[in-house]
Amino acid sequence: MSPRWRMVRLLATLGLVVGVGLIGTGLWHKQHAAALARAAQAVLVGRVVPPPGAPAELMAARARFLTGRGDFDAAEAAIGQLPSGAAKSALLYSLGNARLRRALAVFNGLPFRKVKPMIIAARYDYRLAMSLDPGMWDARYNYAFASELLPARETYQHSSGAQMSHDKAVWPDLPGAPNGMP
Repeated sequence: MSPRWRMVRLLATLGLVVGVGLIGTGLWHKQHAAALARAAQAVLVGRVVPPPGAPAELMAARARFLTGRGDFDAAEAAIGQLPSGAAKSALLYSLGNARLRRALAVFNGLPFRKVKPMIIAARYDYRLAMSLDPGMWDARYNYAFASELLPARETYQHSSGAQMSHDKAVWPDLPGAPNGMP
């Protein structure tokens, strides 16, 4: 056999080995992705709890499961284990929505002082989502909506030694307030 034919056989054999290796690697990745999807589905329905250091897909599924159950603190901890990116931003947005939904559901039934922390937590989640994905307009809208639910901040700033005015023009008569003073 000539050296040229040996080289052709060698290259053909090498190409066959590389092709089989690539096919094997592709099949392994496909099986791995399918196993990961099955594990994520098991986490979503609450049958499995992923261990610390689990893949990001499993931690994201755990965060979705906990958000759906209303365990917001545990969901926030699960989201905190994810690397920064669009998936983390989307989960923070979902967590903010769940918190805001809960706050709106109990808005009329509870005193505002008990609802206010839920709204503040939802705003915090939206702000984090916007910091990870500045183009997330839904988070911006919901942040503005949640901010409108909170009362406006007082414009009067107390400085050290400042006294409130006792002038009747500044403090109009209010029902139940003596001499118009709060």
